[in-house]
Amino acid sequence: NFILALSFALPFRLIFLNSDLTQTVSLLWLYQFLKIAIQLNLLLMIFNLLPLPPLDGSKIFSLLIPGDLLRTLDQYRDYGYLLLILVIFSGTLFGKDILGNYILFPLMNFFWQTLLY
Repeated sequence: NFILALSFALPFRLIFLNSDLTQTVSLLWLYQFLKIAIQLNLLLMIFNLLPLPPLDGSKIFSLLIPGDLLRTLDQYRDYGYLLLILVIFSGTLFGKDILGNYILFPLMNFFWQTLLY
């Protein structure tokens, strides 16, 4: 997903960042397409790297922790789906969007700034 975001960011930077072409109606669709493609791929990349067991981030996280702790965490691997659902719907359930406000959007803004500026 990062490589896809980067492949959409390069033409975005070349065409739109140093010019006023976003005012051109004929290129507005390209501007919107590239922007949405970058945002979507960044969002999917960050979401997939969350260290919750059904996602790839848990496999990366498991490489970084010692064996004793890994065996303890493996006992709770079956609860990963439930935890993931709770994190996704935390805004609806608890009135605070943990996933969006504290994890996804700050990281997405960081990568957006890194890729485009």
